[in-house]
Amino acid sequence: MTTQDILKELPLIDMIQGYFDRQKSKEASIYQCTNRDTDTLNIYVHGYSAIGHQKEIEAMMGKIAKIEGGDQWLFVWPSGFILDAFLDDLIPTLKPFIGNMGVKSSMATDFLSILLPLLSKKALDVINHFKHNQKQAEKFGAEHFFQLLGQTLADTGKSYQKINLIGHSLGARLIYHAMKNRSINQNYTPKQGFLIDHVICLGGAVSISEDWLSVLGGINGQLRNYYSENDLALTIKPDTERCIGQYPIVLSPKAKTKERDRLVNVKVQYAHTEYWLNIDRVMSEINA
Repeated sequence: MTTQDILKELPLIDMIQGYFDRQKSKEASIYQCTNRDTDTLNIYVHGYSAIGHQKEIEAMMGKIAKIEGGDQWLFVWPSGFILDAFLDDLIPTLKPFIGNMGVKSSMATDFLSILLPLLSKKALDVINHFKHNQKQAEKFGAEHFFQLLGQTLADTGKSYQKINLIGHSLGARLIYHAMKNRSINQNYTPKQGFLIDHVICLGGAVSISEDWLSVLGGINGQLRNYYSENDLALTIKPDTERCIGQYPIVLSPKAKTKERDRLVNVKVQYAHTEYWLNIDRVMSEINA
């Protein structure tokens, strides 16, 4: 395969334009994928490097909108994009190929000759990039998730009796820290119906040793952990954490029977990115 052939397969324009978009936006947003007459709201939180540009947001919204059972919203946070570790160095080199109005479609075919030599030099930058965005997940969970959710609910004027949180990969980490540091603003309190029913973790990039009992204490329904021994992405995660995406959650001995009964570990055979391909099945189990 020639360089020209490879370039035809790479979404270079979207990739570079997405880089600029991510530099502009450092805040989280909630996208309403559906607007149904329902008392249940499902909120999905993506993981690391899952949203590279606006087209990927639109594609994920389209997939989520097809899910039955309640309203479907998407929480988008600045989770980074794995190629940013390379693009930070590449962008100055690529400036001659980038127009004032965006990326020129006639990008030079020597792009790969610039990119490939960097691959062997940037391993440490990639690791640091992931760790930075892992901290971002914790920050946006602890400081922003419930505040933004409460404000969005108040702005839309919608009221739900049950709210389910679904997090994939670092999205599960974000939800954990949101529940751990839950701060409900004055616009939406439990007395007004702001109740978390289920928390669903899919390939969660968060430690099995965290305080999962506290999460159960903050929800009415189940804590459902979908994990897979086939999850290579968590195997090569650059730290020593044993993640719930590969192992079942085990509660401390002080957990009561009613809490143990609400913890459901579901062993699957998915690779890390296959949870989104099977999201309909996961949600049908919740709605059954």
